[in-house]
Amino acid sequence: MKNKLDEIAIECIKDYVSKIVNANRLLAFEFAKEGNRTQSVIMLYKETKIPSKGEIGGVKFFFHGLGCSLDYEDYSIDFDYGPCGIVGGVDMYKLLSFIQSVKYTDTYKPIAFEEVLKSSISRMCEKGIIFRDDSSLSSIMYYLK
Repeated sequence: MKNKLDEIAIECIKDYVSKIVNANRLLAFEFAKEGNRTQSVIMLYKETKIPSKGEIGGVKFFFHGLGCSLDYEDYSIDFDYGPCGIVGGVDMYKLLSFIQSVKYTDTYKPIAFEEVLKSSISRMCEKGIIFRDDSSLSSIMYYLK
């Protein structure tokens, strides 16, 4: 990959996915306790076994539809759960919102525009770096290969 914007986008996607995984771990550690260990966090929410909003260690969270939004000190992250509660899918608009929320770096600013990010994602799909999953109930999700 030689396109600088695509290089920035792939690093951003990796960062975003890492933060999604960590956000889900935070929620699971807090809520997937005795009697709930076998269920995904989103199923616990859907079955009203956990609160729809709150705060864990200074991180505010809010469940919505098929996902969750979390506000950290340096960034905000919003994501949807995939089938069976899996995490790691990237919705372009949620990624864009993450990029625009990041307070600690200017690294992602070149791709902080819808058309630029959309073009990068399209090129990465064509090159087989990421793939598009249209089966999500809430949005089009992209996954790293």
